[in-house]
Amino acid sequence: MELPTFEVKKRSRSTDDEGEETARPRWRRAALLTTLVAGAIFAAVNYDRRHQPPPPLEPGQILTCGLRHRHVWPFHNPPEVASDLVVSLTTLPQRSETLPLMLRSLAAGWTVPRAIYVVDGGDHARPNLCPSYLSRHRGRHTVDVHFVRAASDRGPIEKYIGAEAAIRATRPRGHPRFLLVLDDDHVYKRHMVERYAAALRAEPDTVFTVQSPPSQFFGWRPRINIAYGARGVGIRTDLALDGALAAYAATAARLEPTCRVVDDIVVSAFFASHKVAVRDVPGFSFDNRPWRHNNQIRLISKQHALRSDKRDAQNARCHDALVRRDATGAHATAEHALNVNRGPSQGGGAAGGHRRMPESILPLGATRSATKKSNI
Repeated sequence: MELPTFEVKKRSRSTDDEGEETARPRWRRAALLTTLVAGAIFAAVNYDRRHQPPPPLEPGQILTCGLRHRHVWPFHNPPEVASDLVVSLTTLPQRSETLPLMLRSLAAGWTVPRAIYVVDGGDHARPNLCPSYLSRHRGRHTVDVHFVRAASDRGPIEKYIGAEAAIRATRPRGHPRFLLVLDDDHVYKRHMVERYAAALRAEPDTVFTVQSPPSQFFGWRPRINIAYGARGVGIRTDLALDGALAAYAATAARLEPTCRVVDDIVVSAFFASHKVAVRDVPGFSFDNRPWRHNNQIRLISKQHALRSDKRDAQNARCHDALVRRDATGAHATAEHALNVNRGPSQGGGAAGGHRRMPESILPLGATRSATKKSNI
């Protein structure tokens, strides 16, 4: 059986139709190419904007971030907040790896501070952006972390005096009563803030630290009680943030340049000259330390040499310049250095007679009358 066949007639196209068909794909390709180029340019500009480094903090500027509590309901009870206590510390760019460990140890405590102030010296320009381990959001279950760019770099003592303006700016109404000074390369125990706060509330006129032996000074022994910043120093805010400590530190640095880098000696001599007692926190001692060892921090300290091998000699020199050697007369070396710096024309030296030391720089147990009678 023969199948039927069909003739299919091809449609004829005119010359104009052929030109239109050939032009249309070219226009579409041009539009598609233009869209792709524009999208690529927009993506490149947007990527560049997102990955541009943020501007640094200006002197006196404050960056506030949020540090989330480690233990939050329903898994654990939320920690108590010590509303009358804030923490202050200084840091260096070399310790950028240890700072997160230290801050997280505070957030993991049974009691957390009201706020934490991280003071950077004038030469350390921190980016105006919260680090990755912190959040820009602040809420009920977070601790405020204020990064402060100090107007000038006065050394590690900025942890005491550098936070003054920031505390007044961030707490204009509820000014904290107590200040806890810590170190940025320690991992602290969970009950540290709780015990310091309890001790300060019981005896607000006392400075609390952990000074039990063995001492961290080798080759010499201090003649005053030392407030160790690395072990924690709890003080009433008006004892250090009223301007007297800043003036004392400036005078001590002029008297002995090494005092600029040994804040523990300067602060302890300041407390001794003002008859402020320095005692151990009840329940803490060198055997029961408020921090625990961390292998990661120990490795980082060795890699970056965070501890100076000249610190013992610097501590001794500053100590001998600020603290008198006996209980009957003022320290002769300190007065002699002051008189030599003034010169005979300004009343210093043998021709100028005796010079009265400022009240804030008087050695331990000395008074103005004792300073007048002391022999240079």
